Amino acid sequence: MNAQDLDRIGKKMPYKVPEGFFEEMPSRIIERATRRQHRNNVLRHVIRYTAVAATIALVWMFADKVIFAPQDDYTSVELAFDQLSDDDQLYLLEVYQDDIFFNY
Repeated sequence: MNAQDLDRIGKKMPYKVPEGFFEEMPSRIIERATRRQHRNNVLRHVIRYTAVAATIALVWMFADKVIFAPQDDYTSVELAFDQLSDDDQLYLLEVYQDDIFFNY
């Protein structure tokens, strides 16, 4: 392609844009960015709530095995009690003696 071919084509634009396209562009970009930010916030909340729900479900499934597991022997409790100071042992004994569930 030489200079004569360019002169023949001229400076005519090869494409057209709608009327007001460049004037509306900033507001359209801001609107799209706002929608994207909102979508990201919603997605972040969904992931967070899903993680919380999964954690609660796991705790609920294993609670009876871990928390409410039957204690056949109290050696671990006795060992823990023996580790306490004399004042702490006396305090616990007083609290347990006054407990309505133990004395019902």
